[in-house]
Amino acid sequence: MKELCDEDVKALKAGKLDKTKFAQKLMAYSRQSEDAAVKLVLLRNAFKQLLLGGDARSAAALFDKAFAKFGGRFAAEMAGGSLPALRKSAGGSKTADAFRPLLALVEEAVASSKALADAESAIKGNPSDTGARLRCALHATKLMDWELALKTYAGFEGERGNVCSWELGELEPQESDLTAETCGDFWWRSIDGKDEQGLLFRSVSGHAAFWYRKALAEGKMSELKATLVKKRIAKARMWGSGKL
Repeated sequence: MKELCDEDVKALKAGKLDKTKFAQKLMAYSRQSEDAAVKLVLLRNAFKQLLLGGDARSAAALFDKAFAKFGGRFAAEMAGGSLPALRKSAGGSKTADAFRPLLALVEEAVASSKALADAESAIKGNPSDTGARLRCALHATKLMDWELALKTYAGFEGERGNVCSWELGELEPQESDLTAETCGDFWWRSIDGKDEQGLLFRSVSGHAAFWYRKALAEGKMSELKATLVKKRIAKARMWGSGKL
């Protein structure tokens, strides 16, 4: 990191490079590496520079992109170290409104990441701990670790367990009447009334939209249902676009 960015750091200290442009350079460097650890270090520093530069919009965009592409645990690790600076910005009289929504997302991601790690540890100690398995599935869902969430929920009885088993391909066609449309409906119902600014809504709405797009492609919906589904897809937060 020091060797790669030495000239940029000197320019930053000399006032020849502002913090947002330095952050953009760090993000560009991250795209040149396939190493997840290298990406994390570069993006973590980019996020910090955006906060120090007071660029709430770009910091929020970076968090969203990292969350969408690499998952909630990566995003929490990337942004968690900057929580003191973020809280300071969110508490400032001039910057509070711009930074508070981002602060809420980062704090939720950090808390869920810790809760997921604790649940996984508890399950290792006691695989039959139902409470730990439910916590694991919930926080895996919030953090967009759908592979873990589906595998965990598939072990439970009821509609959620059946849907997750179907998604994993563990149910034979004759054992279920689930379709892409009904799968999308199930996940959309599960977030009805939930906070649309929170991680759970973002993650699940995106997952429901994935199934809805498959259902639309099949062309079997009524015209009225297709209209409703398109509105739901539009409502789902399609954040995280762009390259990282």
